[in-house]
Amino acid sequence: MSLAAMPWRPQKDGSTYQWVNCSLVSVGRVWRQAFGSFGRTPASNLASWNSTIAKYTTTTLGWSSKLPTMASALRNWCVNNLASPQNTGGVSIPNSFRAAAALWGALTGSGYRWDVAFSTLTTYVAAGHPVHVIIDYRVVHNTGYDASPGFSGQASVARHSIAIAAGGYRLHTWTDSAGVKHSRYELLVHDPLADHRLSYIPQGPMWWPASLVAKGAAQSIGVSGYCEFGFGPDCTP
Repeated sequence: MSLAAMPWRPQKDGSTYQWVNCSLVSVGRVWRQAFGSFGRTPASNLASWNSTIAKYTTTTLGWSSKLPTMASALRNWCVNNLASPQNTGGVSIPNSFRAAAALWGALTGSGYRWDVAFSTLTTYVAAGHPVHVIIDYRVVHNTGYDASPGFSGQASVARHSIAIAAGGYRLHTWTDSAGVKHSRYELLVHDPLADHRLSYIPQGPMWWPASLVAKGAAQSIGVSGYCEFGFGPDCTP
């Protein structure tokens, strides 16, 4: 067993629900990193991946290619199995995990934590678990990590899912041009919106300040210092 890299997948894929698929892209990354680390793929975990692809291939969801993208296949499961508004809108972490398990098989050692201290999330990431967390994207505006400057959300919160790679937690130190030393903890973030579709849009994945992720996670649930997240199994050798 070896730690596989978390694959990069953009949210924008030409499908009908692409702009509300952030949770599905994020959970797909968790599943793919876990399967890769254990020497498996989503395809080999199904009795017949080809028949599944055929089942979920349809023009009704507006896919831009013959075969569905990862998020679009998950979305089609949501359309057929979830009630409104999550069938065609934003999908909760537990329901995104349900969709991934239905298409690709369950991941032993995965789970969901709600209303826990943010330090719990960093502990999981440092221990080798890929993580899917929801943040209030407004905290990212006017920073170098902002991949959707106009995203303001609804009801005074812009809830957005991001994935954090297993093991993607570090203490970063550097010296500025004035010779002053700095340090901060950072998380390796896969933001589904960071696809460099325009010149001013960053390309993910990127190392974000852990404090920025913590602020966004807390604002998304309205509890300072706390968060909700889903996690995959320990992927370290």
